[in-house]
Amino acid sequence: MPSWGGVCLHTGTIPSKTLREAVRDTPEGGLIHFAPLVFTGLTPTTNTITLANGEISLPSSVIISAANIAAGVTVDGGLGDNRIFYIPTGETVSLLALNLTRGNGLGA
Repeated sequence: MPSWGGVCLHTGTIPSKTLREAVRDTPEGGLIHFAPLVFTGLTPTTNTITLANGEISLPSSVIISAANIAAGVTVDGGLGDNRIFYIPTGETVSLLALNLTRGNGLGA
């Protein structure tokens, strides 16, 4: 299973993508992992991504793993009625060592 690069992933050794970009660019069955040089906090709360532009649509089956970050990573849905992720019917998404907070899910 390939691993694709970003803020959350690596493109070579330089973090270069947001979580939203990583999801968009990761092929079916791909692995998204977080950059240890970016997420250095001692708790998941200090390693937080807060969504500013609404939910992240996961158009294909992927794995999003923060297992390589000792303290884990939190994805915060932000204020309002935001879902964190939209997963279409029939797709399978695995979240590993990822904490989700403030995802309202109205209309889910």
